[in-house]
Amino acid sequence: MSAIRVLGRLRRRKIGIALGSGGARGWAHVGVLKALRDLDIEPQIVAGTSMGALVGGVYCAGGFEALESIAGSLDWLDILYHFWDPAFHLSGLIDGRKVARFVQRMVSSCRIEDLPVTFIAVATDLHTGGEVHLKEGDLIEAIRASISVPALFTPVESNGRLLVDGGLVNPVPTDVAAEAGADLVIAVELNLRDLDRSCPTRWRRKHGTGRRSESAGERSVSDSMWSRRIRDLLAVVQKKSAAGRGRGRQKQAALTMVDVLGRALRVMESKIAEQRLDQFPPDVLIQPDLQDIGFIEHHRATEIIKRGYAAAREVLEAEEA
Repeated sequence: MSAIRVLGRLRRRKIGIALGSGGARGWAHVGVLKALRDLDIEPQIVAGTSMGALVGGVYCAGGFEALESIAGSLDWLDILYHFWDPAFHLSGLIDGRKVARFVQRMVSSCRIEDLPVTFIAVATDLHTGGEVHLKEGDLIEAIRASISVPALFTPVESNGRLLVDGGLVNPVPTDVAAEAGADLVIAVELNLRDLDRSCPTRWRRKHGTGRRSESAGERSVSDSMWSRRIRDLLAVVQKKSAAGRGRGRQKQAALTMVDVLGRALRVMESKIAEQRLDQFPPDVLIQPDLQDIGFIEHHRATEIIKRGYAAAREVLEAEEA
């Protein structure tokens, strides 16, 4: 029976989708959501991490067509205009206000709890290393927190917490979608192919089996471990940033660090994603082939969206063994 027929049988039940992190690769989520729409499948629950939170939040707020249109015209000048907001603070190179304005172009300011589709953005508490699920409050602030790559974007202060990129603790939030009430979870993972870990059937569980839950002790140990790694990574990048002299050298160092940081995060998040998918396997796993896409290559958005669309159609229409 094809995966799409399985989804078809559940149209009257809650379908959730987990949109993973991946920098510019996150534009693939637009293609996946477009493929689902073309197949008349509408997720009722969307959990997003980092770029997945941006695409997912805009989708839930009704700005999907605007996002797709903007993505189709992005070039390097647009990227600098929409995303590059130099701050050179000790806590980050980019302030993030431009990103917030970019999102506001597609959706008006609103609260998450008022959205017509259930939405949860995943962020990381930099003080504790804990996972934070943002499911109420200002939508744009939640997106801004979830995409705040440490040392690249300045963190978001919220309710006494210092929030950064959710991909540091949960790159593919399948468990978040399930906990929100999804009967069936579709996951979109963007980085594991880099580590030769592409194996969709490994994580596609049969409908009706339970997901493995993580004990409080396991979560605490995991949070502590990744918290130390996050702080170590942040310290290294900040040290290199402070070593630069003069504005010209700062800009050059910033561009170099963005590339190095993106690669480092991708390796770390891939390892975490593999563990999380083993613990919380989705019903359907979509993994577009994006190995040649760099962390900040947003100017390739149109191409990335097409790959996401093709990958989704292939998986959803494939015949299961």
